[in-house]
Amino acid sequence: MRTPDALISALQHPNPTTRKEAARILADSPVERAEAALSAALADPESGVRVAAAYAISQLKNQLLATTTSLALAVRSDPEPSVRETCCYALSSAPKATLVARTTLIDTINEDQAINVRCAAAYALERSGHSAGMDFLTSALRSNCLLYTSDAADE
Repeated sequence: MRTPDALISALQHPNPTTRKEAARILADSPVERAEAALSAALADPESGVRVAAAYAISQLKNQLLATTTSLALAVRSDPEPSVRETCCYALSSAPKATLVARTTLIDTINEDQAINVRCAAAYALERSGHSAGMDFLTSALRSNCLLYTSDAADE
């Protein structure tokens, strides 16, 4: 069995598969002292490592503000929708959904081009007790239902 320190070191390994696996294992048994290394892994060149790191962060009991800020930055700037989506879910576990998390999630609902990312942001907001998440999900469902109904009427 790998020790937490070995897993934290493995997040720096030259092989991206090793880095991703280390983050995945840390998600299965979260170690609070791994938080800084996982936060740094959000900037990894490999998107799979970034997704695994965001998921591992979401499993931590208490996110530090610096980690929440790193997640928010990734939601706003990562080129990969899967990374942005996973970071939104991780933000939902930020302590009391800090202002940084809430602002980022609301902006994401309004601005992100990927519907899965917008839905993840809405879910995260709803989970933290903010009504904007439910408002977006309700609106999205109505829009999709209306589109489906009008498509069926055209046939």
